[in-house]
Amino acid sequence: MKWLEIRLTVEEELAEPVAEVLSRHAPGGVALSPVQPVEAPGRHLIIIHAYLQADERIDDARREVERDLWFLGRIRHLPEPEFSWVEDRDWEEAWKAHFKPLLVGSRLRIQPAWLPSPSDGRLPVFIDPGMAFGTGSHPSTQLCLEYLEENVQPGDLMADLGSGSGILSIAAIRLGAGRCLAFDTDASTVSVCEDNAQRNGVAGQLEASVGSLPELKAELRGKALPRLLVANIFLSVLMGMLGDGLDQVLAQDGRLILSGILQPQMDELLEQAAHFGLRTVDVRTREDWVAFLMDIENPPR
Repeated sequence: MKWLEIRLTVEEELAEPVAEVLSRHAPGGVALSPVQPVEAPGRHLIIIHAYLQADERIDDARREVERDLWFLGRIRHLPEPEFSWVEDRDWEEAWKAHFKPLLVGSRLRIQPAWLPSPSDGRLPVFIDPGMAFGTGSHPSTQLCLEYLEENVQPGDLMADLGSGSGILSIAAIRLGAGRCLAFDTDASTVSVCEDNAQRNGVAGQLEASVGSLPELKAELRGKALPRLLVANIFLSVLMGMLGDGLDQVLAQDGRLILSGILQPQMDELLEQAAHFGLRTVDVRTREDWVAFLMDIENPPR
């Protein structure tokens, strides 16, 4: 079987939106790999690879990809995508070559599901991302994982909005959370999350559903609220969630982890969060990306 590889090299802040667009069309998966600094001094570039199966719809699929990238390019200039044919075996090896084990914090190891796991005392999170965003390579994901390592308490209920591959929910359970409610707006991504939960032996603790904040609100109606809530999404989505009552689905003693935004966007999000009664406990940056740890200001004693 042949696959049509789509390849773009973009600035780091564009990697996630481009990968999200390509994942709508690429059941063969989307891979992200950094360009080494020596090859692009002073720039943070990401190579994105996506794979379309060569079937009777391939011509239509290619046109749809080109159309969606064109629309995204109206917002921010994108390079022209490169297309090339690869054989099935070549695609499988090329895809796997981009995803390596990753040590995060002092306790976690993000482990490609197809590689053997070393006995190094770390907590493994086995991930096969498939069509979903979330291999742990992105700085915003790493920042969220570090915050989880420091803030998960035994038995915690956690909510994960924009869960992607399920990497954050699975890591939280590995760290001691009792149960995670994971939501993503893409049904195929939810399936990937469920598969990864099975792969890690936590399917009984991770409930993956199609949806976002409204569905989480409906799920929690009349029930205990999560002590941890993670949302690693774009700024526009985070701003909308804050305006739609994100603070209302967090326990009074809870912690909120937000990421997925760039440093120039910090002030806008901080102002919105403060307006809705959230206090910023900590801010961390990695490369151009930012993550926030927040709680509810002046909770009742």
